[in-house]
Amino acid sequence: MSKNNLAAKLAARKNKAALAHTAGSNYKELSVSSASVTLPCGGQNLKFESEIIAWNKIEADTYVDSETNPRPQELVLSNIKALEGGIARRGQLAPAYGFINHKDGPIEIIDGSRRRQGCKLAEENFWVMVCDLTQYDFFISNEDKLQLAKDLSTAKEESLYDFGVTCLRLKADLKFSKKVAEHMGCSESKVSKATKAASVPVEILSLFDDYTVLSLKQFETLRDSTAKAIAEETPLDEFIQQLEPQVKEIDATDSDDQAQLLVKLIAEQSGVTKRPRTAANAKNTVNYMKDVTKPQFRAVRNSFTTSGRFKNEQFHLRDAPAELIEEIDKLIKTHATKS
Repeated sequence: MSKNNLAAKLAARKNKAALAHTAGSNYKELSVSSASVTLPCGGQNLKFESEIIAWNKIEADTYVDSETNPRPQELVLSNIKALEGGIARRGQLAPAYGFINHKDGPIEIIDGSRRRQGCKLAEENFWVMVCDLTQYDFFISNEDKLQLAKDLSTAKEESLYDFGVTCLRLKADLKFSKKVAEHMGCSESKVSKATKAASVPVEILSLFDDYTVLSLKQFETLRDSTAKAIAEETPLDEFIQQLEPQVKEIDATDSDDQAQLLVKLIAEQSGVTKRPRTAANAKNTVNYMKDVTKPQFRAVRNSFTTSGRFKNEQFHLRDAPAELIEEIDKLIKTHATKS
C-alpha cells in the first residue's frame, strides 16, 4: 500500500471516530461547518466538509455512479433491511463520502451507498463528507475516486462479490487476471475467486438480506445452481418464482442460518444437491443389512474375488441369523449356476 493510500485510510478512520464523538447520538444537529478533513486523492490533498442532507432531498441531491461505486444498486435496495432498522434506532454512525463535480450539481457518493438508501427509507437525514471539486484547478479521475473509496472502506471488509464486480470491470480493460491482480495489489487466486462470486446473478443475491456474509463455497453453489437451471431452459424469473413460498418461510424465521438455508434451498430446487428423503420415501426403503454385524459383513465381502465371483460355492456366516444364511445360500446357488 502506498504512503498516500495509507494516509487516506488512517485519516478517514480518525475522522470517522472524531465526528462520531462530536455528534454523539444526536448527529443530525451537527453544524455543517464544525467538522472537516483533508484526504490525499490522486496525488493531491482534498478538503471534505460535513454536510447534512434532509431525507426527502437525498434522491435529488445525491447519486451513485457505477464507475466509482461498483456495488450493484439493485442489491443495495434489496439488502437494506438490517441497516435501515439500525439507522432508525441509532442514527447514522459514520458519514458517507462524496464529490461535487459541477457547480451547483448533485453529490456523487463514492462511499456510503447503503447508508444513503438506509437513511432515505428510514426517513432520517443523511450525513456526508463532501469535497467540492469545482474549487480546484486539477483533475481527479474516476480511478482516483475508486481508490479513495477503497481506502475509506475501513468499517467492514469489502465483500467477495463487490470485490469481484470491481475486478470484472477492470478485466474488461486490462484483459488478463494477472494485470487485474497487479492493479488491485492482490493475488491472481483472489481475483479468480472474486470473479466467480461476481458471476452469481443479482436477481439471486437479492433474495438475501445481506449477501456480504456469503462464503466462496456458497457463492459457487449459487453460481452452479443458476447455471443448471438456465441449462435446463428454466427462465431465471420463473426459477425465483418457484422459490418464493419457501423464501418467505425462511425470512419469517429469526435463525442466524438464514443465508445457509437459502443457499441450500436454491441448490435443491435446481437439482445441484438432492433433496433429503421424505418420511414417505423412507418407509418404502428396506434395510436388509440392519441386523448384520461388522464381522459378518466382512465375512460376506471376503467371500468374493475382486472380479465379483465367489471364492467357494459353500460358505457360512458364524452366528448369523438362520433367515440371513438361507437368503445368502439361495443367492450363492443362483450366482454359481449362472456362472
